[in-house]
Amino acid sequence: MLQFTEKDPTKMRFGRSQLCGFKNGYNFVGHGGPLGCADSAPGLEGMLDELSHHDPILTYGDPKSKRGPKARFVPSYVAYDKKVLKFLAYFKQNTPNSQEEKYRVRFVHILYFLEDDTICIMEPAVDNAGIPQGKLLRRHRVPKNDAGEYYHWKDFDVQDDVCFYGIYYHIYDCDPFTRQLYESEGIDLREAEPSTPDDPYIHDRKMRLRPHSYVTPSQWDKLRQFLHMDRQVLRFFVVRDDRDELYGELRKYVLLYYLADDTIEILEVHTKNDGRDPFPCFLRRQRVPKKLEHSLTFPSISLEVSPKEVKVWFLDTDLKIGETVCIYNSRFLIYDCDEFTRNYYREQYQMTDFTPIDVTRRAQGLEKRVAKPPPITEPLVLKTPAKDYMKYLENDGIILRFEAVLESQKPYHRERRFIISYYPSDDTISIYERVLRNSGVIGGKFLHRRRVDKPESTKEHPVYFTLRDFCIGATLQIYNHRFQIVNADQFVLKFLEANPVGLEGTIASLRQFFQANPTAQPVCTTEEGAASDERDEREGRARSASPGPGLEVVQVSQMPDMNQPGYRSPVDQYLEQKQRAQAEKEQQRARAEGMAETCADMKRKTLDPRKVTFCEDAVQRCD
Repeated sequence: MLQFTEKDPTKMRFGRSQLCGFKNGYNFVGHGGPLGCADSAPGLEGMLDELSHHDPILTYGDPKSKRGPKARFVPSYVAYDKKVLKFLAYFKQNTPNSQEEKYRVRFVHILYFLEDDTICIMEPAVDNAGIPQGKLLRRHRVPKNDAGEYYHWKDFDVQDDVCFYGIYYHIYDCDPFTRQLYESEGIDLREAEPSTPDDPYIHDRKMRLRPHSYVTPSQWDKLRQFLHMDRQVLRFFVVRDDRDELYGELRKYVLLYYLADDTIEILEVHTKNDGRDPFPCFLRRQRVPKKLEHSLTFPSISLEVSPKEVKVWFLDTDLKIGETVCIYNSRFLIYDCDEFTRNYYREQYQMTDFTPIDVTRRAQGLEKRVAKPPPITEPLVLKTPAKDYMKYLENDGIILRFEAVLESQKPYHRERRFIISYYPSDDTISIYERVLRNSGVIGGKFLHRRRVDKPESTKEHPVYFTLRDFCIGATLQIYNHRFQIVNADQFVLKFLEANPVGLEGTIASLRQFFQANPTAQPVCTTEEGAASDERDEREGRARSASPGPGLEVVQVSQMPDMNQPGYRSPVDQYLEQKQRAQAEKEQQRARAEGMAETCADMKRKTLDPRKVTFCEDAVQRCD
């Protein structure tokens, strides 16, 4: 019977028998004595056959029984208890109601609890932040999306943004424990950001609270200067020499320098019969700038200079005899000073030369500017522009009317109609707009009667519109309005044919227009205007035959020849008509006086009352 021991799994023993042989890691021993290798070969083969059909569990035992004790079950909330992932993040919050800042940068700590996958956000307290801080988000599972998913620790990484309830948090770093845990799980987090944005409000507060460097004030401050130098004034005698300018002269002043506050005052020196008003102060007491930050090249309305614009002020070291100081663009030459001023400069600056300067002599090379009257090329009294009275008398009362339309890109402007009246007596123009019903435009007078200059003319050399410009189809630009002439009166053609000098182009355009439109309507403002024009034309024809104080109107189509021996000018005709009218008035007055005398004689002859009353009525009618 085979036996084995468990001390050595590679050896087999049979009780206390002696080891005889080994094959395939097993030692076999026979009962009663050792088995020889050569003598006991058949017996060894039988034992090997028996071992090949033997169960190894009986030989080595149950391997499960050799394992250690089973591990104890530990739940996750116990294994991950007090294990928290910490991420450092920040978010920006707008401040629309603040005038000092537009936004704030708030730094937070995102805490992820591994035991139950909950998240909590804490904001560390900042001194004088002015906003409530602490827990911003209570601990709970935060939804990731609308599909019902929640944030997991694998969703967080450095330099990433996470959104919790509409607020985006930017993660810029984490603590070492969090980084080690991610590395144990085979995840490498990104490196921390080198810098984070500063909160403008906190930055401003730090700048205000930072330690400032103070300079120990000197013992010679303004108060000490005032206490020691009060009522001590340096007096200099200066002159203002501007004889090189037109109407310039040499004037003397007294310059006072107040040591108490470094101010300057300039007083005038008056003499008898100098012809000047007794104003003692030329410059009131003030600090005078010596060098400004920038010099103005244009007139300024600022009467005072702020200290920020001044680089250097005038001091007592700038005032010396023989020096020229420029105070507000006025040059002053210091030629002398008083005894107190000399003693002050001797003690403070060890100066010894105080020789006064003679300012009575005229400077060498300084020429006096003399005002020269400008040459008179034109008379000082302007003359009235000469008028052509003959042209005015010949063409008085004549009006040439043209119809025009307004050129415009807007369609409702194209329907408007205008009457341009040209007065040949003085070359003036007036414009009237016809009234159209339901047009939305108020008609009536569009332009008063005046001379209109062309767009290309200038104020020095004006060029006005004349009859040469009034051709059918021509465009006239009158004060930024473009008028196109589309019609004219027949009277215009007759007048131009009677006076064709220089108007051939206008006459040709009118003839061509009337040949193409024989039934063209006359140009008038309204129906009543057309009737009034005809009536005026009839009255003008009859006015030449009827005596009166006015001028005799001659038909334009039959202009008389001025070379005829019996020709009389319109002026002579006007004077003759005036004499005739005056003679008629004298005759009427004499007739009335004679009738009055007759009535008075009849009254004196004691006629019956009825006849006397009749005579008085006749006298009143004559008067």
